[in-house]
Amino acid sequence: MKKLILISAILLLPSLLAIVAGNSSFSERAGGACFAQVPPEGINYQAVARDNSGTAISNAYLKVRFTIRELTAFGTVVFREIHEDTTNLYGLFTLVIGKGTLVSTDSFSAINWENGSKYLEVEIDTLGGTSFISMGTTQMMSVPYALYAKKSGTQATTGSTGLTGSTGSTGATGSIGATGWSGSTGTAGTTGSTGATGADGALNAWSLTGNVGTNGGINFIGSSDNVSLRFRTNNTEKMIIDSLGKVGIGTASPNTRVDISGDVATRESNITVSGNSNNIAIGNSTFIRITGPTANFDVTGFAGGVDGKILIVANYTNYSMILRYLDSASLPINQLILNGSVDITINKNGGAIFIYSAAIGKWFLVGNSKP
Repeated sequence: MKKLILISAILLLPSLLAIVAGNSSFSERAGGACFAQVPPEGINYQAVARDNSGTAISNAYLKVRFTIRELTAFGTVVFREIHEDTTNLYGLFTLVIGKGTLVSTDSFSAINWENGSKYLEVEIDTLGGTSFISMGTTQMMSVPYALYAKKSGTQATTGSTGLTGSTGSTGATGSIGATGWSGSTGTAGTTGSTGATGADGALNAWSLTGNVGTNGGINFIGSSDNVSLRFRTNNTEKMIIDSLGKVGIGTASPNTRVDISGDVATRESNITVSGNSNNIAIGNSTFIRITGPTANFDVTGFAGGVDGKILIVANYTNYSMILRYLDSASLPINQLILNGSVDITINKNGGAIFIYSAAIGKWFLVGNSKP
């Protein structure tokens, strides 16, 4: 198979490929007419159209013009014809010289093959028009002689068969031909039975960015067997809820309902009052400091008690804070129960600790200091 190189730039396919001189090629092979009593009026011609990167140009419409010249590559035109064809998937197209549309005066059958050398010029228009680009002119070395034999005189008597000559050396391996057509797709196999439906991962997964549509009655984070739930940060365990419901922070073996190994801190909140104060609202605070009064002042109760809540009260004034026992100036659920059922004075920088009983609805004094 030989290569014919384009000698000028042409457009192969609209808005797809530009063929630059010397970069694009057509690979071709021309087969001779069969030797027979009456050889066919034609010469087989087969080529592969490729773009400038060597890629086959598939399914492209093109025109090919064959010209046969006499004696030299630029000699008199004795035959010219045009073919129209479409390349296949691999860029291959096959033509028969002598079977195209005649554009010369003499037909293919009128060529006088015995009258000197013949040269074949191949021209291509990949747009299917009339702007043909010459692929070169080459001397026809063997094919014409089969056609020459058609016009030769009466054959002489066949002589005896000569001695068989020695076997010649093996010729070079030819280049690999174009890939053949792909076979048709086989019949589809029988569809297998449908497998069991798996669990819906989306419904059973907890999102790292929050969840919506949860049902507090059935959705939870934890275990459904008798196994502890462990929490880690930096792949180190920091908290555990064991199978008995005990919470351990800093310990893997909690001994009480809440077992903390390490420091525990409560944040201080400032509450400013102007004097005697009743139903002081403490909100979510567990450690409050009283400021503001400019004289001794009374405190009769704190609003915001819940069962078991611990409240630390510090006197940050320069005056005495007098805690009043069950004083009606505050609502019953905010009142104070003090040691000895008497009022207690907390001096400057002193403090008191209370715990709330929801069963009784009162604050109980559990400790105090009076500097």
